[in-house]
Amino acid sequence: MGIDSALILCAGYGKRLKPITDYSPKPLLNVRGKPMVCNILDKLIGAGIKKFFINTFHLAEKFDSQFPLSSDGKRHYKNAEIILVRERGEILDTGGALKNILSLIDRSKPILVHNGDIFFDADPKPFIAQSYKNFKTYPSCSATLCLRGGGNLSNVCVRGNNVVDMRFELKKPFDAAMQFCGFYAANPPLFNLLEKEPNKAFSIVETLLEAIRKNENQVFFFAENSGIWTDIGSPPEYIKINGGAAPDRNFRLAQLLSYGFFPEKTSEIDKGGSMREFFKFEDPKYGKLVACFYSPEKRENLLYAPIAKFLKGSEFPVPEILYDSKQDRSIVMRDAGETSLCEISEDKKESAYEKVVASIVRLHTQITEKYNLSPFELSPGFDDNLYIWEQKYFMEECVKGRFGINQPFPEGEFKHIRQTLTAKAPSLLHRDLQSQNIILGQGGEISFIDFQGMRLGNPYYDLASLLFDPYAEISAQMRGELLKKYAFEKREPLAEAEKSLNIAAVERLMQALGAYGFLSRKKGLAEYENYFRPALSSLIDCALKCGFPQISSIASSCLKLLGKK
Repeated sequence: MGIDSALILCAGYGKRLKPITDYSPKPLLNVRGKPMVCNILDKLIGAGIKKFFINTFHLAEKFDSQFPLSSDGKRHYKNAEIILVRERGEILDTGGALKNILSLIDRSKPILVHNGDIFFDADPKPFIAQSYKNFKTYPSCSATLCLRGGGNLSNVCVRGNNVVDMRFELKKPFDAAMQFCGFYAANPPLFNLLEKEPNKAFSIVETLLEAIRKNENQVFFFAENSGIWTDIGSPPEYIKINGGAAPDRNFRLAQLLSYGFFPEKTSEIDKGGSMREFFKFEDPKYGKLVACFYSPEKRENLLYAPIAKFLKGSEFPVPEILYDSKQDRSIVMRDAGETSLCEISEDKKESAYEKVVASIVRLHTQITEKYNLSPFELSPGFDDNLYIWEQKYFMEECVKGRFGINQPFPEGEFKHIRQTLTAKAPSLLHRDLQSQNIILGQGGEISFIDFQGMRLGNPYYDLASLLFDPYAEISAQMRGELLKKYAFEKREPLAEAEKSLNIAAVERLMQALGAYGFLSRKKGLAEYENYFRPALSSLIDCALKCGFPQISSIASSCLKLLGKK
């Protein structure tokens, strides 16, 4: 018959993994793509175990959801029966948990016991076979422990085939000290000892030591050094065992814990077309923070932290970086606030925009001068090739891709735009200076975010991104006043500034429209459909002011088709 049942210990709080375990019991955390307890179940089911007892206490209802009742009134996992045993009042510890199910099991044969927070992928069949052999051969055998050589906690002392001490409590001579794998077979003699235990909650180690005191030949061991064994009790261990798996929310929280933060009140931030992950959280020491996890596919993501530190040191308003790791591709920074420029009320809009313009004047002048004295890596600057890419992006992803218009490229007008934009001395550019990337704090202070694409280029590209932003349309009067402020502070003639702004706006709006076409069609982000109309209307207006009839005509054709597709 062999051994056909097992107890999986799942009642603990998982305190070392708080606050992750405030939301999920540790055995239900994903390890290599599925809950830890399911890794254990799969392993033991493959070895012939058919019935499982799972003791629960902390967030016990989560196990009810993981293993719902079937139509037969029982719980199942694959071809095995699951019996949830909810502990009441207190956690019964490893010994009390086994004692608590004695009335539910067949006490004439062994039962396996496996810790619910241990990942151990060695084939369990040899251990189970040896455990059953010990049970049949030695009637006094109370248990067979699965042990491992080495490890950080080698405190199970063995001599010959037997365990003679645990935690060095009995001070007996031994041949070797090994690590307990959190996996053992409990036999009827151990059940008898458990039944006599006066306490309700206690460690199984106490009972095993009592068995050894009575007879050194009562507890056997099996050495299993193959496979991977790890306790997922701490953030570094949890991160290590999940290396290579697609990270989930709990993995990200574990990373933050390993960096020295204690994330509370966590929430994910939707960043639209961004391929990065953002989490807002609160830390008892640092207050409100934002964590960013990015892929290595875009080089510019690696540049965010050094750019932020440079800008912060230049007294440019950006969130302070508290932690960054290129290896983990992660950044933790201060939370800039809740409200973006496109969300502010009308009575605060003028003041906020004036602050933004004053800041970008500094970026385009004094901070650019500072950068030029000691340059560091940025994304490649704006040149003919980058402008050609943006113009092609507009024609292929918006004009042809979104609206189905096969139109020859207006090469003469495109070339004129490129020549005009590249003729001006380059400044540091935010590169995506639209209203969603400018945040207002509670005191009205502004912060710039998402500047990882910063590079050198025509400063009016930034100003056009701000003043012709489809996410936050502003009146022509306000646009004119802000342009006057920008030109005055830079000591540039207003007429020249207006001409530069309109040409830069044509280029920037084409880039934005290309992005809307790409994101809405190829990334399934339908919300970007909302911005075609304002962007096309602005493009038509600016193109006419610049004397670009072909671009204006193309944009007008797209606008006429809007809503028909």
